[in-house]
Amino acid sequence: DYQSVAAVLAQWNQLQDDGNLNGFMNLWAASPSFTNPFGAFKSYEEIKAFETNYLNGFAKGKRHLSSNVFITSKAKNTASASVDLMVVEVKEIPYIAATVRANVELVKEKGAWKVQSVALAIDEGFNKLMEANSQ
Repeated sequence: DYQSVAAVLAQWNQLQDDGNLNGFMNLWAASPSFTNPFGAFKSYEEIKAFETNYLNGFAKGKRHLSSNVFITSKAKNTASASVDLMVVEVKEIPYIAATVRANVELVKEKGAWKVQSVALAIDEGFNKLMEANSQ
């Protein structure tokens, strides 16, 4: 199961980076939640609306790189993961646009691992970057 959970976490990034909204949304469990500094999204529809805006905005030309992936199992059909992410500009001159800690809860539904919830904690340097770019 460890490899299956790790594959879902990798797909999360790759599908976003490829702009594959449908594939990304297929990773979510039946009753998902997604919390990040931009809001709390508590349904499939809310997450899809947020992700549509994200893919058409900040995420354009970016790549999400994972490191320090730590997966634990709470029970037979649930798992938790902590993932450190770097969001890197790849279309223009490369730079690290953001660093993030993702805390992910997963559940096994119909034999497949799905993302139940995600809580993103963007490192404070990202806010400084946004302030610098707005001046």
